[in-house]
Amino acid sequence: MFLLLIILSFPIILVYGNPQLYYRPLQDGTQIYNADRPGYCSIGFASYYTEKIGNIILVYYGVVTASHCGGLGDHFYQPDNSESSYYLGTVQIDYPQPGSSPDPNRQSDSMWIYVETKQSGEYPSIVSTRVYWDGSKYAIADKYAREGDISYGQHIEKVGRTTGLTTGIICSTNEYWRRGAGWVWNTTLEAYYGDSGGIVYLVYEIVGPPDHPTAKYVKIYGIIQGGIPENVTWFCPVYYITDDLDVTPYIGGAP
Repeated sequence: MFLLLIILSFPIILVYGNPQLYYRPLQDGTQIYNADRPGYCSIGFASYYTEKIGNIILVYYGVVTASHCGGLGDHFYQPDNSESSYYLGTVQIDYPQPGSSPDPNRQSDSMWIYVETKQSGEYPSIVSTRVYWDGSKYAIADKYAREGDISYGQHIEKVGRTTGLTTGIICSTNEYWRRGAGWVWNTTLEAYYGDSGGIVYLVYEIVGPPDHPTAKYVKIYGIIQGGIPENVTWFCPVYYITDDLDVTPYIGGAP
């Protein structure tokens, strides 16, 4: 079933630019489409894992999104499947929400869509560190949170295909995912159908005047996953997601 984000009571906000368009290189927070279980979700963040074959180290790049957006082997497009050239990749790693996960210790509601392969030292050409901003600009995700970085009261942002960029604060923890406090974090971020999987991040540097910034650098905090009637949404932290999927966030360079 698509989207845990199905019972939010606040309205959709105006979106600057359009995160539902085609973007190459990819931008976090933009629209993706599951052709096998028709529906839309959003890109979380770029990530990779490596494999050594003989003397060659291969780097497999992909993107993280919410597991409830699909399953193993599903074919995804960005932004949709109206053109064959929009094909993105297939789901190769999947850890669903509690109750359906094959491993009770891995319940991050996250999955990994394989996109491209490069040799170690080569830069990816499709995935990137870009985060959708307003259509004319994009932010750069060049850091990611470790345990202890996330705390109550922090001002954060999220980007998704439906509501675009929204801002809010971290207001509490949620133990729904059975790993105790901090396993997921509740927020006041606005979200709606299709935003699931979208990136949640902390802005740590802005370049230019505050009212017209020219650049923005962000730290990946996780992906938006769902909401409850009291205008609260939640996200799973990046460090639990990457532990479950056994991937590393891509924050630039050529591993």
